[in-house]
Amino acid sequence: MKITLLLSFCLLAGFGYGQKFSPDSWSAGYFGEMISHPGIKVAAHFNLKSKEKTRKEKKITKSIEWSPSIYGFYHRRYQTGFILMPEITAKRINQKGNFWNLTLGAGYLRTFIPNTYSIDEKGEIEKVLAGQNQFVMSLSAGFGHRFQSKGLQNFSCHFQPQFIYALPGFPKGIGYLALNLGFTYHLKNTTHE
Repeated sequence: MKITLLLSFCLLAGFGYGQKFSPDSWSAGYFGEMISHPGIKVAAHFNLKSKEKTRKEKKITKSIEWSPSIYGFYHRRYQTGFILMPEITAKRINQKGNFWNLTLGAGYLRTFIPNTYSIDEKGEIEKVLAGQNQFVMSLSAGFGHRFQSKGLQNFSCHFQPQFIYALPGFPKGIGYLALNLGFTYHLKNTTHE
């Protein structure tokens, strides 16, 4: 688990250095663990590869992105969780700015359980910090729109349901269904990058 945490931190720190590692866009939005437990997701996006095709005079761009991401969520009376997860996304965007994507990720989940107590050697009750370290895998698919009107060309919005599987868990792992709703700020003006 310590290796996963270290790797995640290294990947997140790496994007700040040099022109080669500067992100193409940033995103932020609502991350709802089990949909209704509120949270936030922030990510930097790096375009690894893109290719444009013209079909019947319509331009289509396909790209592969790498995105180090940070999530946080709050499940009242149960747990608070923080996730560090590098993700790989395959994206297809059309001439009108509509896009769909498929994302895979793997990373680290740290949970904190509130109101946990233990009995010490003297028989006294004391409050303790409880939680779990877990390896997480993720699969999500979504769609969105890159705005093209003047003044909004740098923005897009997205809707992306996500399935997260955490290990270890009872009995073999824990599945989470989540919802991502958010906006992306693109550092380039063009619709097709």
